[in-house]
Amino acid sequence: AVSADGALLAAACGDSISLVDLATGRLLLSVGAEGDEITAFAIHPSLPELVLAGSSRHLRHVRYSAAAGSSEQVRAWRAHKLPVVDLAFERTGTLAASAGADGAVMVFDVAKGYATHVFRGHDGVVHRVAFSPASSTRLASSGADHSVRLWDLASRECAAVLSAHVGAARALAWSADGATLISGGADQMVNVWDCRAARLTSSRLTSSLAVLEGVEAIAVDPPPRSAERSAEPPKLTFVTAGSGGTLRRWVAGSSVCLRRQPPPPAGVALPGLTHLLGCGGGGGGGGGGGGRMLVGVTDDHNLLLLDATTLELRRTIVGYNDEITDMRYVVRQGGGSGGRGGGEMQLAVGTNSEQVRLFDLADMGCRLLLGHADIVLALDASAGGGLIASASKDATVRLWDPATAECVGRCVGHMDAVGAVGFGGKTGGRLAAGAADGAPLPATLLSASKDKTLKKWDLSPLLAGGGGGKTKKKGATAASGEEAPTLSCLATVLAHSKEVNALAVAPNDRLAITGSQDRSLKVWTLAADGSAAIRPEPAATLTGHRRAVWTAAFAPLDRVAASGSADMLVKVWSMADWACLRTFEGHVSSVLKVRFLRGGALLASSGSDGLVKVWSIKGQECVATLDAHEDKVWAIDAYEPPSRGATGGGEGGGEGG
Repeated sequence: AVSADGALLAAACGDSISLVDLATGRLLLSVGAEGDEITAFAIHPSLPELVLAGSSRHLRHVRYSAAAGSSEQVRAWRAHKLPVVDLAFERTGTLAASAGADGAVMVFDVAKGYATHVFRGHDGVVHRVAFSPASSTRLASSGADHSVRLWDLASRECAAVLSAHVGAARALAWSADGATLISGGADQMVNVWDCRAARLTSSRLTSSLAVLEGVEAIAVDPPPRSAERSAEPPKLTFVTAGSGGTLRRWVAGSSVCLRRQPPPPAGVALPGLTHLLGCGGGGGGGGGGGGRMLVGVTDDHNLLLLDATTLELRRTIVGYNDEITDMRYVVRQGGGSGGRGGGEMQLAVGTNSEQVRLFDLADMGCRLLLGHADIVLALDASAGGGLIASASKDATVRLWDPATAECVGRCVGHMDAVGAVGFGGKTGGRLAAGAADGAPLPATLLSASKDKTLKKWDLSPLLAGGGGGKTKKKGATAASGEEAPTLSCLATVLAHSKEVNALAVAPNDRLAITGSQDRSLKVWTLAADGSAAIRPEPAATLTGHRRAVWTAAFAPLDRVAASGSADMLVKVWSMADWACLRTFEGHVSSVLKVRFLRGGALLASSGSDGLVKVWSIKGQECVATLDAHEDKVWAIDAYEPPSRGATGGGEGGGEGG
């Protein structure tokens, strides 16, 4: 729900309601009762008040102050026999209606905390309730029994049963004048009802249209401002959202689709939408938006802020990160115009999903990189911030333009999950990839997989001015539905006898190191005498770990590398004579990630024990232990200068500093 002034967004999160500043995405306040999971809530139409319903079946009336960051419960009372599914205020905020899983619709005087009406008639769960914006005595409800019912609070009776759906009716919305009611259902139909008559009993079906997806929410566009009105009566338009995840704008009374949300990249399925509401400036949705936005809620717990006119995504607020698998700072250093939404410093995060989440660190706004068909396991960012590489369980590597959030290349060839990916530190020209045009193009990209192989990929098609390969057309976007071009594999080597977990490329592109379930590390020669080698050649095998190697990293300056293993040890290796220089003990579980800091003077490690440890290479000791996670810490990254670091864990949280 959105506050009356459009400044705050309220979202249910477990046993509390999070109040978020829509402008900055910052969490201002959490309201709720510990242990009572929120099932429904509604914001007062004019006052800073909420009505909450929890799994305990209690309704709670709460006042809040976002500025002070405080809230107080005014009263609580028990209502339905089964949990409340939906809540809605009437236009003045005096009354609130509730929809129950027990089939009842109840109306309450919020200020006094008692029920004024109890309506029964639905057979099964009531999904939605909605007061008419033109009358405080007209209430609509829809349920699992496929019906929409109109209730007259003045006569205390059901005035009409609207039966046209053949599936659960899950969406309801009134026009601004209360003359039209629109309902949508699991039957993929939207029905438009004429409710202009003084008596609700005269309500009738005026039109039906098929939207080809289960309808979960409907947002009616506000009428045009007086300056925009013409001699003809304005057409009523509305936007539907549902299981397919695509927004569509329709004209009431016809089957005309005025606008459809830009499609995702080819082969990508959008998450379903469960709620949709409008906020911001007025103006007709079919014309000038006046700054108006739509807020959609996806079934994977993200909040989408969309332009109400074009239906284009403006911003994503991530509600739940799930398990973080990897993260990388993306820092733009010259080249490119910044593109839509591209900040100077961003953080790419891979989670236990097929999405890569790209956060702008200036305001923590998020964009989703869509294209993978399975969980993203590893990430890397090129020097200069022109490209992001993601490796996935779908056996592919994808390259992304962080300025536009578009996929600019695919690496296809592995036969199993790709668990590691890495760019080299050297550049081989300039990128020609949309808004990243002019950013440095890395000379080397390697990937390693569960299929035991190490692959080297040809990045020349991404060069400015072509490069001898098929490239994405300048200006082509993910919204066009085009699939990104496939890059060629330059070389494939059988790297280990078991699956490869770790990969790192030296800053000078001369060496690469891989770590495997076979307990060994292997060093590979990528270049000699300044010339690039097409095929990685084995240079050394490093043994010493007693269990699987999970991570490896090169120091930025010295010719040393570090590794971490399931044997709970961190080892530092010489790249001159392949000797083990240091062994650090301290973790009580598997070491999952290592990262050099301060130019190689320090080494950070994280593990399944939830700890992050910082080691002094020279002093050969642990100088700090950070205990901020409750589960495995899969990801560490840092950017210097300035000194910034981030960690990501199995509980979905991240710590930065």
